[in-house]
Amino acid sequence: MEVSALQQMLSRFRQLQEDLQRQVNSVTVEASAGGGMVTVKMNGQKQIVDIRIEPDVFAGKDQEMLQDLVRAAVNERRGASRMKELANQ
Repeated sequence: MEVSALQQMLSRFRQLQEDLQRQVNSVTVEASAGGGMVTVKMNGQKQIVDIRIEPDVFAGKDQEMLQDLVRAAVNERRGASRMKELANQ
């Protein structure tokens, strides 16, 4: 294969990688726990971008329960993301 053909192929792969990265960056997913008492939203980089906590959670002033609900919502979303990754392989 000629060098110019390899360079063109490399250029196309780079463009494809950039396009895929833009798609990943535009993805937003959401999961909740405790019947919607805690909702976590994550971006395609698996970074938490939003957490919503219903006021009822604070009424009980149960710190441990809140921590458990946040952990459950984050883990559920991460688990769903991982399952989707495995399914696409």
